[in-house]
Amino acid sequence: LHLSSSNATGYKGVYEHSGRFRAQRKVDGKDVHIGSFGTAVEAAVAYARAVGQAEPEEAAAATVAAQPSEEAGEEAAEGAAAPEEAVGDAAREAQKEAKRAEQAAAKEEKAAAKKTRRKEVEPKEVEVRKPSEEEAAVLAAQAALYDALRDVDAAAVRRLCSPEDDDEVSALAPLGRLDGWETVLKYDATAGLRLSSQDATVAGETAFSTGLEFPAGGNGASLLCTQRWARDQAGGWRLAQHRTIPYTALADAAACLRCDRRGCVALQRTGAAGPAGMPGDGPA
Repeated sequence: LHLSSSNATGYKGVYEHSGRFRAQRKVDGKDVHIGSFGTAVEAAVAYARAVGQAEPEEAAAATVAAQPSEEAGEEAAEGAAAPEEAVGDAAREAQKEAKRAEQAAAKEEKAAAKKTRRKEVEPKEVEVRKPSEEEAAVLAAQAALYDALRDVDAAAVRRLCSPEDDDEVSALAPLGRLDGWETVLKYDATAGLRLSSQDATVAGETAFSTGLEFPAGGNGASLLCTQRWARDQAGGWRLAQHRTIPYTALADAAACLRCDRRGCVALQRTGAAGPAGMPGDGPA
């Protein structure tokens, strides 16, 4: 190859143009375009090949003019073989360099793909929305209710309730039996009751809360519970209605409870569909 310290590409006859490398040489004072290439090495190889092919012809013509003999012709031919051999070595080296670059690019691509897959399988943190101030107040009232239930304290439950009778409990009472809180809590069914998955929403003067109940000694059995709350004159929340229903995946609930300040009505399933309006009625 024809190296050049004065050329930005480092090769004689090689010039960068629009992201590619152009090879050209001088012939009778004029620039002759050889070709455009992806790398400077490829352009330098093409330049060396072009010059190597032209130089033997020029050298042979000059030798014949100065010494027209067979021996001089042989010497010129031998001199022409050397550039051709150099060009062949340069081309092979360029091919090797291109192969190495291709392997390096493939390795980088494989590493990037592996990194992307690793990011895709990494667990992402789920952002949990914090309850608003009003929702937090509802959840606090719900927590107080379950403290009273766990303590089997009927008076404490009644103090948390709205003074108004719930219309739905009143309508359902003739279909079942309305038991007071002392009777509901008589056999310590709520002692040690655990609540999870609490949530709350506020709609003006009414609020709703939900959760999953896990009775102590229930062997993992769970009940879906909902509460409807009414805002009192002091701005606090009073329990207007409490509902529970057994909650099991792919199973219908056989019974449910509706409760207000008076106590609870227990309803048994009598048909294919549960009582209307109960969250969780039907297949879970």
